[in-house]
Amino acid sequence: MESLLTYWDRSPHVADRFKTGVSLHSHALHSEESVLPLGQHLPKFACMRALAERAHQSYGDRSFRDDLSRMWWTPPLAPRQALDVEALQIEAKLGLDPIVSISDHDSIDAPMQ
Repeated sequence: MESLLTYWDRSPHVADRFKTGVSLHSHALHSEESVLPLGQHLPKFACMRALAERAHQSYGDRSFRDDLSRMWWTPPLAPRQALDVEALQIEAKLGLDPIVSISDHDSIDAPMQ
């Protein structure tokens, strides 16, 4: 048996060859996601930079601006909603039967629900 990993966004017609699409990793409201990846975008958007500055001032932590690794956000979806969103994307965008894994890595709560 041969395995093949293909990215739909790079080859839009790749889904034509398959029956099933798999989402291996998604998050629900039980997850704490780092804002660190957003750090590179903060200087580009005045509103985001302003929010970060305001939070920095509110907490009085002088290293806040430089240490985004201590900040996190919680995705807004309940586990069932996250499952439905992922499945709908696979069905609507790819026309495939979905298999979805809700795999919050900060808590077992979402997969249990």
